[in-house]
Amino acid sequence: MDIKSYFNGPKARIFWINVGLMVAVLIIAPVATLYYIDYYSHHGERIEVPNLDGMDVEDAKDMLAEYGLIGVVSDSTRKDGYKPGTVCFQTPRAGSYVKDGRNIYLSIIKLGEAKVSFPNVAGYSTANEAHQILSNLGFTLNEDMMVESPDKGLVISVYQGSRMLKAGDMVSTNRPITLHVGSGNEIDTLANIDNLDIDEYEED
Repeated sequence: MDIKSYFNGPKARIFWINVGLMVAVLIIAPVATLYYIDYYSHHGERIEVPNLDGMDVEDAKDMLAEYGLIGVVSDSTRKDGYKPGTVCFQTPRAGSYVKDGRNIYLSIIKLGEAKVSFPNVAGYSTANEAHQILSNLGFTLNEDMMVESPDKGLVISVYQGSRMLKAGDMVSTNRPITLHVGSGNEIDTLANIDNLDIDEYEED
């Protein structure tokens, strides 16, 4: 069989159809597949992540939804200068470019009062020592109140409002506390004796 018959003879049409099909399979199909993948994955489409710093977490989620993004709270922490329930950190960072539907992970400030176990300072620490210990724990201290006690400078008791604090109590660091500190003055026992006859006391 002469090969020219494939080009000029009756079988030429079938030959060229087969060639066309092979070209489609080898070239057109892969290119079409790549275009489809790009379309499906939004290849080249970028969304700039907004700055959510200091925003209420629910408002931040609403804003992200408007951008086609999803806000996810990843953890909570404490940080000065922020209100409870607000965003203090985000991943990816503001200004980053991401695809539609991307999760944006949010760190927020813890809700509620911060509480710590109260240390054992009453009867064991001087006022200066107690100030250092309590300040390191995040407490705010009122001016010390001097009370009658022979133990000058020793912390006699500690109050938060009207509540006397004991070692191990879970105490809010958001409210100030007051140290009752010994003045060093001896308590005059005779001054507390009511209706005592001095002559009778001396005779005794």
